[in-house]
Amino acid sequence: MKIRNNYVSNSSSSSFIIVGNNVIEILEKNINNNEKIYSGEFTYGEVNKEILRQCKYESNENKIKDFIYEMIYNLKESYITYIYESEFNQSNHYFHSEYNFIEDFTLTDKMKSIIYETMKNNKKDKEDELYYFCLNYGEEYDKEEKELIDKIYNDLIANNKEVYTVSFGDNHGNCNGSMGEYVEHEYLGEKIINGCLNSNFKIYQVSEH
Repeated sequence: MKIRNNYVSNSSSSSFIIVGNNVIEILEKNINNNEKIYSGEFTYGEVNKEILRQCKYESNENKIKDFIYEMIYNLKESYITYIYESEFNQSNHYFHSEYNFIEDFTLTDKMKSIIYETMKNNKKDKEDELYYFCLNYGEEYDKEEKELIDKIYNDLIANNKEVYTVSFGDNHGNCNGSMGEYVEHEYLGEKIINGCLNSNFKIYQVSEH
């Protein structure tokens, strides 16, 4: 069982950060697009209107920082598995063994060092890697993590005129059902939105399945 000390979800949904210039203005100009998406259930305008609603009324600093926390947590999971396999010569049971770097989101060297030393000092032969997700990595790690979250947030705000977080899924999220599923897996998930709106938004995704 994975243990998380912040946002927890068993839902089938994804959260997204949308960053760029003139996000609200561009969405507002495209809420009357009556072109139907491929399924014919709703229009692109209706989708844009829902994204706009969430950007304006649901997004806030705490939700953006929750999103950043999830990105960092996912990198922590990946790094734990990488150490488990590369240093302990154990086979992978749970996550991909490669330590995945995500543009604009990465663990600090100090965080990686704390994870490595904690795992090494608590090494249990032939234990499943899930054991290491349950370790307490200590106050120093928590402090470094919080400082990293604040830094990433401040960098995003400083480098982009607008930063928003939205949530979509097939049965959970701020918007669910067929529209939620479409946006999660295609419109935002595959960045179709930039082609439809002639925009240049940068979009990050955290899946919560």
